[in-house]
Amino acid sequence: ISGQSVGLRYAGLVLDLVEVVKNGDQVVELKVKATPVDAAPKPKAFIHWVADGVGVEVRMYSRLFKHKTPEDPAVVPGGFLDDIAQNTLEVRQALADSYLVKSKVYDKFQFERIGFFCVDK
Repeated sequence: ISGQSVGLRYAGLVLDLVEVVKNGDQVVELKVKATPVDAAPKPKAFIHWVADGVGVEVRMYSRLFKHKTPEDPAVVPGGFLDDIAQNTLEVRQALADSYLVKSKVYDKFQFERIGFFCVDK
């Protein structure tokens, strides 16, 4: 958004949009002004940067249970198995740092602000 700075997480930089370069309707480049974080007003938001990204498939799960306390018989009289939510899995395509290419089955990772992930078959 023009006029709104954004911090580049772990890079120590604050970015301000200078120009949007398009090819037709497609954005192909963003030109920004980078200022050291200690020389700029604190931005309202920080973005997480993946410098050398590779495509990965991730599985995101929403709440497993319909209620906060599925074990409470006053809330879920039939027991926690009756409180399991339907369609909690969403498979997404994402970008991750290229070091994940060398991962082995059952290696585990935590992606900041998202959750925990494990390599599977």
